[in-house]
Amino acid sequence: MENVIISSPSQEWGKEILSELQKVNVIGEQALNGKDCQLKMYHNQYSACVLDISTKNYSAFEVLRYIKLNFTGTNVILVFSSKKEFTELDFSKSDLKKLGVNDILIKPFKIQKVIESIRGACQFSLWKNNAHSQNNNEGENQEIKESDSKFTRLPISKLEMGGRSIFDLYIRINRNKYLKIFRCGDAFDRARLKKNERRARH
Repeated sequence: MENVIISSPSQEWGKEILSELQKVNVIGEQALNGKDCQLKMYHNQYSACVLDISTKNYSAFEVLRYIKLNFTGTNVILVFSSKKEFTELDFSKSDLKKLGVNDILIKPFKIQKVIESIRGACQFSLWKNNAHSQNNNEGENQEIKESDSKFTRLPISKLEMGGRSIFDLYIRINRNKYLKIFRCGDAFDRARLKKNERRARH
């Protein structure tokens, strides 16, 4: 039996989804903010997290990072309230897949879409393909050779949360060649970033 957690500031919406899931023998519970979601995940195991992009008090991206660092078997289903909200994020679906999102749902959607996602019908595998990059312990200024297709260009504003880098961060210094300047969880230092920017090639 699948066990899920729903992280959304909308208590009513979360209860509605859980009620529908119970009809197909999917059990779960609700978190109204990211901090509560992470605490519940620390104490329980979940097969999936339905994660509202509007999650606050630990943002949706902070919760995503926490899950992918600690619970790699948990599917993350990222939910947007509208197509406009998704567009304004300035991430493509491919970008989000590379960051570890297993599925993306845009309201309104039928409950069957949630069930399919929870049960793995819409799982994405790109996170696993990049797992070695996310789980290594290499420090800053580590040069690597890797296909450009394995990386995603992200705006700096999306990388810094609470003073720390929420993902491994590389600068492209040439075709298929990158320089790691931050590990996930490192203190985000703009001076370090600026120092390495001159090596970048676009």
